[in-house]
Amino acid sequence: MKVAVKDFPVEVLKSPSEIVNLLIITNAGSCDEDADSYGVAHFLEHMFFKGTTKRHYKDINKISSRLGNINAFTSQRKTCYTLTFLKDDLEEAVELLCEMVFEPAFPEDEFATEKGVIVEEWVSGQDNPSSFHYNSSFEHLMGSQIGHPVIGTKESILDMTTEKIRRFKDKYYNAGNMLISICGDVDENQFYSILDKHLPQTESILNVNNRSPTWDFGTKEFKHPAKQAIVTLMSQGQNINEKVGNKFIQNIFMNAFGGGMHSMLFDRIREELGLCYAVGSGDIAYREYGLNYMYCYLDEANISLCINEMQLLLDSVKKNGIKQDIIDVSKKNYLFQVGKSSETTEKRNSSTQLMFDLDSNFDEYIDFAHRKKLVESITNDDIVHYANDVFHENNPIKLTTLTQIK
Repeated sequence: MKVAVKDFPVEVLKSPSEIVNLLIITNAGSCDEDADSYGVAHFLEHMFFKGTTKRHYKDINKISSRLGNINAFTSQRKTCYTLTFLKDDLEEAVELLCEMVFEPAFPEDEFATEKGVIVEEWVSGQDNPSSFHYNSSFEHLMGSQIGHPVIGTKESILDMTTEKIRRFKDKYYNAGNMLISICGDVDENQFYSILDKHLPQTESILNVNNRSPTWDFGTKEFKHPAKQAIVTLMSQGQNINEKVGNKFIQNIFMNAFGGGMHSMLFDRIREELGLCYAVGSGDIAYREYGLNYMYCYLDEANISLCINEMQLLLDSVKKNGIKQDIIDVSKKNYLFQVGKSSETTEKRNSSTQLMFDLDSNFDEYIDFAHRKKLVESITNDDIVHYANDVFHENNPIKLTTLTQIK
């Protein structure tokens, strides 16, 4: 049931679990940042843990640990704050998370300390070949506004100021741009009453930048001191509403093509040719765009062979589709993953992030029986049609590689 408390949209997902998950979502992430403040959404997320107008950060750490588990993450498009706790601690949990998000103190001494923490986080990402490769690939593919690393650059982190952080918070952290959702065995009226007590009164303004990528599909090679190369093939896919309207065919295709040990990529690239340990495929889907990708970690000497084999497999699907036994396994495996993603209140509640992008009914989207009915109706002809509709000469495949610095 979705209601509004002080103009904040509120979603309540019922579950018999004694463990409750509370989520506060802001429809703003790194793609909404100005060029002179890359990384500000992520930096702001960190500062919400560094003290409020009422509590020192050490008190927040102790209370949240006593309650259960607190976490947060920033993506290109969303920033989420989540607290998982026992249902008897409902009011204390709501009070704490609301206070952190809506009453941060931004102490200058803690800001300076956290800047060093985030620089070290950035260094960890640079040292990690996968993180470095995918951050570089997304920025090259989508353009700097949409695709720049969520954490920002070392320079933008060092140039961050509390003024930039406050400006971002004031622009995006209001009722019109946020969602509060809870999942568990909670009394709805009690929850609304507690929220009404702890939520501030804000303007209801929707502030979202243009989130359409520029799409550069030129081949790009990145260098890194890693001992293993990475190959990634990317192309535009279906956006979230196209994917839902198309019976989730994109998910079944990606599962069959590279979604596990049963998949075509795994069987050919790893099992038959022995070129790698890790190979697979997947997709990303938002309101404005979708992205398909295939990847392989392997010796640099085998890059060309791997790319050729991937393309041959894709061409065979476009012509003949996928063997029925693989489709059947993929449907079952995908539905298992869907079911698994809702087995805890935390996982189930995380699906509410999609509400900003979905045009379809959210209750229908999360209904397992409805999803199962759609997926089971998918045929091999659907797979062939999808593959030819998405992978064609007017939608080129982008190649990025990560090879060793010599």
